[in-house]
Amino acid sequence: MPETYDVRQRTFIKVPEVKHCAACGQPLPSDVKPFNNHMSRYVSVEGVVSVMNSNEDSIEIKQGNAVVKLYKVTGKDPLTNKEISSFLPPTPKPSTPTK
Repeated sequence: MPETYDVRQRTFIKVPEVKHCAACGQPLPSDVKPFNNHMSRYVSVEGVVSVMNSNEDSIEIKQGNAVVKLYKVTGKDPLTNKEISSFLPPTPKPSTPTK
């Protein structure tokens, strides 16, 4: 638990740790597996970057019925300077109509 020092009482105040969903920001229930010691940056398909305490190449975040898949950041795009991942699935090319 994180602790903060209370100057008036001259003691430490123990504040319970609240974990939040990386996709939506909602507080997660207490039965979520404990964190490990690997802090990695993850990017979603939409391009949202978040820092998660995991060392997996891709992780899924489940919140109710919604599932968001995040991919580990492996570098930066030299043209746009945005973080990218080599684990992202390839985007399908739109097919051209034929007669």
